[in-house]
This record gives sequence, C-alpha cells and structure tokens, in this order.
Amino acid sequence: MMREDDGMEEKPIVSLPLDGPVRERVDGRRGDPRDLLQRDLGRYDALLRWAWKSLEGIFDRDEILLLCDALRNARYDPKRFDRWPSFLAWDLEEVEKYEKLGTHRGIDVEYLSEKVEKMNPLQALCLIDRIEVFWTGMEGGAGEEKALEDAFGKGV
Repeated sequence: MMREDDGMEEKPIVSLPLDGPVRERVDGRRGDPRDLLQRDLGRYDALLRWAWKSLEGIFDRDEILLLCDALRNARYDPKRFDRWPSFLAWDLEEVEKYEKLGTHRGIDVEYLSEKVEKMNPLQALCLIDRIEVFWTGMEGGAGEEKALEDAFGKGV
C-alpha cells in the first residue's frame, strides 16, 4: 500500500503490548495510537541524530570497534537513564578486566572509560543505539566496514 503524501510504502504495523510510561503516554493522548507512536518515534530518531553530532570526533575507529565489542549486549533500565554513562564505563571496564580486548588492541581502556563516563545520558543512549545498528549490520552480512559506515558514518 502506498501513501499518497510521501510516496513511501507502508509496512504492516506490528502488534506489541505497551506498558508503563509508554502505555500511559499513548492512553493519555487523543488520536490514533499508531500516529502517536509514529510521531514519537520520529522525535526519538531526531534526538539520536542530534546527539550523534555531539559525539563526532570523540572516539577514533579502534575505540568505536572496541566499544561495539565490549558493549554489544548493553541494556539498561530507562528509569536509571541518568546513570547510563556510568553503567557503560563500568561495563567497559568489566569486559576489559576479563577479556582484555583493549589490551590486545593497544587501547588505553581507562582513558576510553573516562571519555564514556563524561558523556551525558542522551549521548550514552545514542552510542548504544549506534552499537545496535552496527551489530544489526554485521548479523545481516554487511561486513565490518559497511556496518561501521552505516552505524557511525563515513570516515570512521
């Protein structure tokens, strides 16, 4: 099915249960929940794109690859959003303690951890999102260079 307004093909809406603050947000608004979710997801995407610009140049290619490996399974409670930079730094240090990924790559993980901990929560969310995009690409067979470019942009 095509939408006349933008020429984009509509994809079927996935049925998913909503709970907690998301459910309250949708229930508390007038209008079609699909439109509300589409609008809010658009806003979320805009925030992530904005936050990514604030991270440009902070991490080099090797650091990004290390962060992707070390934080591949990073999942944090949204209720503790303000602590996400600290959680990322702690997880990075824990992975290094046991797997020595930074040591094997010649990366100063303590310094990298300090850079991560100095991020604000929105930047941490953005980094987690970009890492997930990277791994989606890798699992889809894109290869490391293509997955890096798709997730982190050209020149990484």
